[in-house]
Amino acid sequence: EAVSSLQWQVDAIPGLLQTDAYARQLSVAYQAVVPTTPPSLIDRFVRSRMIRQERLTHEPVLQLSVVLDEAVLLRRVGDRGLMRAQLEHLTDMADLPNIDLRVMPLNRELALQAGSFVIMSFGSSSTAEAASLGDVVSTESLNTELHVEGETDTQLYRLFFQALTKASLSPAESRDLIFTAIERAWS
Repeated sequence: EAVSSLQWQVDAIPGLLQTDAYARQLSVAYQAVVPTTPPSLIDRFVRSRMIRQERLTHEPVLQLSVVLDEAVLLRRVGDRGLMRAQLEHLTDMADLPNIDLRVMPLNRELALQAGSFVIMSFGSSSTAEAASLGDVVSTESLNTELHVEGETDTQLYRLFFQALTKASLSPAESRDLIFTAIERAWS
């Protein structure tokens, strides 16, 4: 069964919420460090992100919950126009009923620290098949991806995500903060 929901704690804008230009700029920056990366690989990378993003708007839609660090809204990727377009895209995506986008403000005291991770859930937990699959947690580093399975291990990530969600701004407050970042930093 396909992934039906994702919970994502990130210190970067997740691929499912990136514009084509933002994803391409990230790839070009990677290519500058690893010059042996062929341009065709960048094109495939960006295209695959855009195809996966379609799961947010095409049936069956993916449920997505994201907690972004506010610093992501202020960290420049590309030029001002690219950043403005990316953040406007975030606000558009946040309006979708299947997306819960929250921002962890910089002024919020929170001792919880972790790198990016994704909790993938499969199908409705009401089906025996989906329940037997269990959640899978994915974490990425520069050139590898680690998958964590097992109820005890994935529960730790679920609890951590719940704590981050509770400490973050509400979806409406988060959207307002994104608009504020657009006006203050990227106009």
